[in-house]
Amino acid sequence: MYTYDQPIQISYRFAALTLSSAATIGRLSGPSGRAGRVLAITGIVTTGTTVAPSVLTVDTVAGLTNPASVTVPVLSANAPFGSTQAETEGADELPADTEIILVTDGGSTAGAADVTVTVGWF
Repeated sequence: MYTYDQPIQISYRFAALTLSSAATIGRLSGPSGRAGRVLAITGIVTTGTTVAPSVLTVDTVAGLTNPASVTVPVLSANAPFGSTQAETEGADELPADTEIILVTDGGSTAGAADVTVTVGWF
């Protein structure tokens, strides 16, 4: 049996996500019957982001009160970005047996990234 102290950690990788249009850009689900907590959202910009930052959010279709998110600042290609511990610790728990979505607010006028979302399922 897994507990909150020792969750199953799974990293979900999403390649070449467009950051310049508000949209759902990825979907994931956890092991059956397990709730989760986002541990990290990291990535590498593959096409430079321009004009303004974009925000990536890990949420549910119904919408969490306080979803995990990370701001992708204006960056050149091959630049890394990632969430802080405060950004993920303060987020709501991901409910069990629910489709989880990765969305962007489309803040930048151009840009793409390879993104990894790491979740601890318990």
